[in-house]
Amino acid sequence: MDTFSASPQVVSALRASLTSETRLPDGSVARRVGRNRVWHLTAADGQDYFVKMCHDGADFGRQVFGLRVARAMAAADARFIAAEIVTADADSHLLVTRPIGGTMVRELFAGGFRIDRNPLGRAPARAGAREALRRVSKWLEALHAQPADARVPLYDHSRAGVWRRTAMKLDAMAPTTTLLSAFAGFSSRWQLVAPPVDEGLVFGDATMVNFFIDGGRVGAVDFEDIGRGAVARDQTTLRDDVERAFGHLHYRSDRAAIAQVSFPPDVTRELVLLELAVNRLKDTLALKGFAAAYACRRGRTRIARLVGTLASVGAIERRAS
Repeated sequence: MDTFSASPQVVSALRASLTSETRLPDGSVARRVGRNRVWHLTAADGQDYFVKMCHDGADFGRQVFGLRVARAMAAADARFIAAEIVTADADSHLLVTRPIGGTMVRELFAGGFRIDRNPLGRAPARAGAREALRRVSKWLEALHAQPADARVPLYDHSRAGVWRRTAMKLDAMAPTTTLLSAFAGFSSRWQLVAPPVDEGLVFGDATMVNFFIDGGRVGAVDFEDIGRGAVARDQTTLRDDVERAFGHLHYRSDRAAIAQVSFPPDVTRELVLLELAVNRLKDTLALKGFAAAYACRRGRTRIARLVGTLASVGAIERRAS
């Protein structure tokens, strides 16, 4: 029986919390997880929960919708698991779930491919990591076929939506540094001409930290970016996450792992990679030092290359002057 109570005192304490660990009025202890407003909460009776303070009603609606879709998928297919919703309070935008269970796919991936892990267990660990990526891909395929809910303010992950967000970000970023002067007035100089594609439900943030494996079953957490659009967005994000990890000095690349997240060529991939590159460059611009400057220049070069690729395949074109 669940004993956690989202009382006004608890909600107020979480909203006011600025530390990594907070003792709440009901005797429970909340430990902040990651950059978002998420806490791992241990109740006074020892029960564990995850508490999310959603940004607004739209964010709350998306997260609840995503969790319910995941629960329906788990009920219909024994390959999947899902977190149990304990509290979903629309007034405070507070969302409480039970832990999903299992092991984060990022940890399984590290166990298989980090060069500093135990070499005696490397072969089975690598096989397990490849299988975990295959299961994540299957979960995403199943999600893409689920129905959307017109009442929920889902994100627009269509080709046009991805392009619009990316162009607006480049417009806003270009005046902030001479490094991006070549992208000044980007949206007024370029337009998307790639045709729409069939759409489905899209997870939106398909990175390895958001998936868990438990006894061969797979499930996801963090439905903040769930939406509708070009489903290739999810495979692109997952593959990009894997390839970026393999690009790190501490990881040994593995073609068999990459093959688990392969999909047919789709111009959506370049559009999504461009958006991801712009997002990363935006974060890098806020940093200081030589390493940050080097990363900024690499980011600018990658963006220019992706814009060139999109233009060469006819997905975007220069606007008539």
